[in-house]
Amino acid sequence: MRSLWISGICGLLVVVTFVFCIPSVADALSHPTGYSFLYVMQLSVPNGVIVCVLLVLLGLVGSSSIGFAAATARITYAFARDQGLPFSQWIGKVNKNRNIPINAVLLTAAVSVLLSLINLGSSSAFYGIVTLGQAAQSLSYILAIASVLYRRIKSPETLPKARWSLGGYWRPVIINTLAITFSMNSFIWSFSPPTLPVTTTNFNPSGALFVGALVLMMATYFLRAKRLYVPPVARTRDTPNWNLSHLSTGQNIQFLTIPEEF
Repeated sequence: MRSLWISGICGLLVVVTFVFCIPSVADALSHPTGYSFLYVMQLSVPNGVIVCVLLVLLGLVGSSSIGFAAATARITYAFARDQGLPFSQWIGKVNKNRNIPINAVLLTAAVSVLLSLINLGSSSAFYGIVTLGQAAQSLSYILAIASVLYRRIKSPETLPKARWSLGGYWRPVIINTLAITFSMNSFIWSFSPPTLPVTTTNFNPSGALFVGALVLMMATYFLRAKRLYVPPVARTRDTPNWNLSHLSTGQNIQFLTIPEEF
């Protein structure tokens, strides 16, 4: 919580400083590089300082990208392990010597590189790919938070006891509602064009891509994954002391007890 307060205050100071350093908003928006912060920095500091700042930013972005790539590869491996992807046997294979899913890592890295190359041919297409990811992420947040909110309102006694609480009944409900509202706003605006008026060169194709991806995923599920997909195994350290009967009545979900020495 302290880190959130520190980050929020520092971010607010940066925004206020940036706004006060803009002599002309129109010139900042029409800067040849397309990045307004470079316009402000060129007016404030020498070019050598700008280069140093950009190198630091590139280093931070590169470092964070390693974590993003690892998380993406881990999710891809987990989904392939549960037979949720085509070629799951190959993607979900774990290298015995290194004990890591190398195929999943290589696949996600290759896809990331190929998607980045789209920007060389068409910035609009690359923008559509980026906003497609934003729309999918927002929709996943909406579904997950809405499920918890429904359970919290309909039958709160079925929710597991948490180690920490957001408060009484209404505070979590309000927070979940605000989170859903924010995610819906992000989901809707992710399909909007970057600039006006809309032309054939600056339109946002993420809407068509989203529908196409949704149709492809539904077809994959009904034609293949419905027969092969195995839901994730729920692992608990101890036998849960809350009712699990509401989760599913099927036979696919398993609950394992992890030993204390694990």
